[in-house]
Amino acid sequence: MEESTDSSLLRDYIAGSEAAFTELVRRHVDLVYAAALRMVVDAHFAEDITQATFVALSTNARDLVGRSSISGWLHRTACNLAAKVVRTEMRRRAREQEAFAMQVSQSEPETDWNRLVPVVDLCLASLGESDRAALLLRFFEGKSARDVAEILQLSEEAAQKRISRATERLRRLLTGQQVSLSAVALTTLLSTQPASTTPLGLVGAISAAVGTAAPGGLATGLTIKLLAMTKLKAAVVTALVATTLATPIILQQIALKRQRDQNVVLQQKLTALGSERDELSGQLAAAQQARDLPRAQMTELMRLRSEVGPLRRDSQELARIRIAQPARPVSADASKEPEAIPNAAWANVGIATPADSLQTFLWAGKAGETNFAANLMRWQRGTNITSDALELMDSGMLANGLIGGTAYWAKTLDSFRVMSEDIGGDNIARLNIELTDKQGKTKSHTLRFVSEENQWFPILHVWSQGTTNLRASLEMPPEFAFGAR
Repeated sequence: MEESTDSSLLRDYIAGSEAAFTELVRRHVDLVYAAALRMVVDAHFAEDITQATFVALSTNARDLVGRSSISGWLHRTACNLAAKVVRTEMRRRAREQEAFAMQVSQSEPETDWNRLVPVVDLCLASLGESDRAALLLRFFEGKSARDVAEILQLSEEAAQKRISRATERLRRLLTGQQVSLSAVALTTLLSTQPASTTPLGLVGAISAAVGTAAPGGLATGLTIKLLAMTKLKAAVVTALVATTLATPIILQQIALKRQRDQNVVLQQKLTALGSERDELSGQLAAAQQARDLPRAQMTELMRLRSEVGPLRRDSQELARIRIAQPARPVSADASKEPEAIPNAAWANVGIATPADSLQTFLWAGKAGETNFAANLMRWQRGTNITSDALELMDSGMLANGLIGGTAYWAKTLDSFRVMSEDIGGDNIARLNIELTDKQGKTKSHTLRFVSEENQWFPILHVWSQGTTNLRASLEMPPEFAFGAR
């Protein structure tokens, strides 16, 4: 009999079938429990996280019904929940762990698989959805290449290629975490990883905790049996169930040896701080002896303090007048055309004004300082950006590409000229400029800058074009709809 797909089981569950949800739990519980156990290293917490993951699945069932496989979604959700649990638990137990670490003897060298355990799930969460699903199905759920192809609706050859590419990408991510393995060695470790035994009765406990929602009211009709949890407080569970596909929080298992080394360093710092304390005590005693100023110096000090208030009020009034000024030509002489600043003269002149910020950004692009340009940029996302594109932007992968392309664009310019600027009361400045490229063609643009603590930053507008492409521009396009910056 042909096995039902995850999508068909979700549809049956939405229609009211408790057996369909139980089958989903049975099918994926080993994957979820193993991922949770690798991150929290505690069987009881792993059980709680597994239950919370499937509670989240029941809540989001309608949104996931279009997926052929939910393995990737379950893995990411489990990682998010585990990260939150570890962070909460580590805050409470930090001092106890530190005291315990000083008493534990030197641990034995780790095996190759033990080297992977602290970071493998973090690296898996950093992969794309399709790559992560392929690896989880093949190596963590034990599916054959043919089974993976059927679930992902690919040919067997295409599924095998996707698994190979995903393995290589995972290997590069692991190398960035100081775990260097060849592709063959990584494949071998993933294929022969120790099995994590799911506690008996966990499937039934999850199904009982979730229950069956009434048709048409899945999200609101859900009753979570919090008493089935063993350790998590109700407030923490509520927060965990609400967790969605957020950017995974990068956490690593803290080794006892590292804690002992940190204790030694802290002890050395305490000794150094004791010496500094003694030195500062001596300086304080000397300062107390000389604290009585001569009468003439005290009188001058009081006079200067009395002038601070009026000066501050004058400064605030000047700032309000500057904001209220309308758009004006940059040149002091309105009859004189503003001068163009050539490419060779661009320099890092700071960001005290919108014009300075523009020149500093163009200089960074010409000099190839993409990191500098990235720190200078402020995003303005369009509301039509898809969730996949937003996920890539938040992970930094797509953001780096857009900033790199924008910085490269600066190299194609020959000069720029600021025609006028308009600083509004909303901390937004609009700069009317003329850009001349290396072929001598001149084009007018209006760029937007935002003020943060009396410094100005260029705004990069990003919006979706079609369903798969993203566009980025310093000039706001007419069809741009504002989203969160």
